[in-house]
Parts: sequence; C-alpha cells; structure tokens
Amino acid sequence: MAQNEETTSLYDKYGISPTGSCLQLVIQMPILFALYRVFNNVPAYINSVKSIFTDLVNDIMATDGFSSKMESVMENASLRGISVDFSVEDKTDLGNYIIDVLYKLGDNGWYEMTKTFPDLTDVINSTKQALDNINYFIVLNISDTPWNQMKSGFTSGHYGVLIVAFLIPVLSYLTQVLNIKMMPQNPTDAGDQMAQQMKMMNTMMPLMSLFITFTVPVGLGLYWVAGALIRFIQQYFLNKHFENIDLDEIIEKNKEKAALKKEKRGERQAQIYNAATMNTRKSLSEKAKINLEDKDALDQAEALRSAAVPGSLASKANLVKEYNEKNSK
Repeated sequence: MAQNEETTSLYDKYGISPTGSCLQLVIQMPILFALYRVFNNVPAYINSVKSIFTDLVNDIMATDGFSSKMESVMENASLRGISVDFSVEDKTDLGNYIIDVLYKLGDNGWYEMTKTFPDLTDVINSTKQALDNINYFIVLNISDTPWNQMKSGFTSGHYGVLIVAFLIPVLSYLTQVLNIKMMPQNPTDAGDQMAQQMKMMNTMMPLMSLFITFTVPVGLGLYWVAGALIRFIQQYFLNKHFENIDLDEIIEKNKEKAALKKEKRGERQAQIYNAATMNTRKSLSEKAKINLEDKDALDQAEALRSAAVPGSLASKANLVKEYNEKNSK
C-alpha cells in the first residue's frame, strides 16, 4: 500500500497518466471483433464476393435432392460449427445457407462438390477459381483457421500449406515478444511482488497470442502480426528519438502542467476542507458547551438533594430515589 501511494504521488508530481498507453488497446478491440466477423464470413458483408456464388447457388437449388447432397458434402469435407437448414422455403435464406457452406470449403471440399454434382463441374471450377483470387494469401484461406489448414495440409499431403499455416501463430508469438523487448523494463527483484507479476504477464501474453491465433481466421492472425510489426518499428524510432532529447526539460514541462492542474483542483479542495473544518469545530464547540451546562445543572441538583432538611419534600424525593435504586439492583 505504501508503494502504491508513493507511485501515485510520483505520477501526480510529474504529470504522468498510468492509463496513457491503454487508449490504443481500447481502439483496437472493436476493430478486432469486427475483423473476426468479416473474415469468418466475407460474403455476408461484401456483396461483390457474394455475387461470385450466385450462378453456382442457382444451379445447386435447381438440382433434384440438393439438400441431401449438400449435407453429404459437409460431412465428407468435415465442416463443423456451421448452422444451416436446407429445408427452409425462403429461397434467399436457402441461398445464404449454401453460400455459407461453399465459402468454408477447402480443396477437399471443392473436390467433393465435383463428385457430388458432376453436372455442375464447370461452374464449380470457375467459382472456386474466382474465389481463390480474392480469398487466398499465398496458399492460405484467410477465412479458415491455421489449425484447420494444418490438418487439411497434412491429410492431403500439401506440406507447404501446413508449414505456412504454422508460421502465422509463430510469427504472432515472436512479434509480441519483440514488442515486449522494446518496452522499458524495470530490474526484477526477487522480493518485489509487482515486478514478478509483470514478468509473468510478459511471459504469458505472447503465449496466449500463440494459442489464440491457431483458432481464429488466418486474416485476423495476419492483421495481428502486421500490427505488432508496425508497433515494433514505431517503438524503435521512438526509442531513438528519446535518446536524443533532453528528458529533464520534458519532465520540467510535465511538472509545470501537473502543478497547474493541481492548483486548479486544490482551490476547490481547499474550500471544501476549510468549510468542513469550520463546521466540525463549530459542532464540537457547541457540543462541549452543552455538555458543560448539563454537568453544572446536575452538580447543582445533587448538592440540593444532599442538603435536604429531614421531613421536607426534597428529603422525601431522596427516599423515593434510594428505594428505586435499591429495587432496580
């Protein structure tokens, strides 16, 4: 607690905001969530991509028994986590369900499509070729996870896909480590609990990035890696810049700004403090005055009762008082 108080005082003295570096993280969070939704299902958000599937979807719905055939494609392509209902009557909803499935197909899935719908081979191949031009980065499907593409590459013998897919989480881990290395580090003391917690966090955060990137779309992982590289380059030049400037001058300017803010806050705080002090003193003095008056009145009454003449009304009152005290005991 003492260390926290001293740290807070130090921040206040030099005009430092402990939450100053959190703004960029707050800005990035909604972008990450939005990108996850987009990369997970691009046709649902970009009409130009959705239009690629139009001819194929119309031909599929015109095929007899297409519902059972599409379910067979999903099963043979090992698609999981897609909620579809091929029995809906609305053609728009039905077309969207088919697009959701087609967009998630890998090479094996498209091969299953040509086997299941042999009469549509030409339109299937043209659709896949058009989709490959916009949906692939090198050899990776940006909408699929690295883990799924590693399994698909291993099963099909495309080990290049497996290696490139594995590199995305690895690059995510390495770039996070580089970012941490570029940040100023305090010397670690074995007895300093805060330093130990910071060291643990610096170790766990890159590992979390590694495992999370395995389970999110490749496009989001690439965004994460690119952002980390940009932050690394930015921090590198910032460190070089700070090496060539007068930090004492900057500290003095921050101290002046902090003093002005403190002065503005202090005027109001002083008014409240003075008002509270005055009211408290007034209340205590009045209470003390009342207590003294009550004490004098009690002393006078006790003196009168002690000096009561036998047979007088005061002596009878004393007898009643003694009787009550004896019975109450």
